[in-house]
Amino acid sequence: MSKHGDEHIKALFDDLSEDYQDRKKGKNPFLKYFNEQRLTVSTEHLIKSKKPKILDLGAGTGFLYDHLVSIGIDVCDYFAVDISDNMLSRSSIPVDQRTQASVDNLEILGECTFDHMFCLGLTTYLSDETLKKLIEYSFNLLNPKGRL
Repeated sequence: MSKHGDEHIKALFDDLSEDYQDRKKGKNPFLKYFNEQRLTVSTEHLIKSKKPKILDLGAGTGFLYDHLVSIGIDVCDYFAVDISDNMLSRSSIPVDQRTQASVDNLEILGECTFDHMFCLGLTTYLSDETLKKLIEYSFNLLNPKGRL
């Protein structure tokens, strides 16, 4: 659960979803630069990956997905999770590659494992207990040489 409760965080991002892409992509030069740098630095290790299996927790409107597509990363095995269905619905992530859920409910992923797991901007909203649980559970979701 988040620091403020899942319903509170879901409502916050449902409300922000309408212009969330604009907030990070252009109106504010600092946010645009910060977002681009964050994506570039966090994905540079993927350049050499062939068909990586990627889990994006807190995927929002799909900034990571769009960035991966723009740099030529195969996104066939990309899966997105976000607490806000409104955020996901405004993304270009294919419907069959995304789901609305809380990080408290990652059991929905079943036996899936991933090569790379991203939590960009997510951890800020998690309670200490949930963050600890997420990190511990991540080891079940990552392949032997997987990266968080």
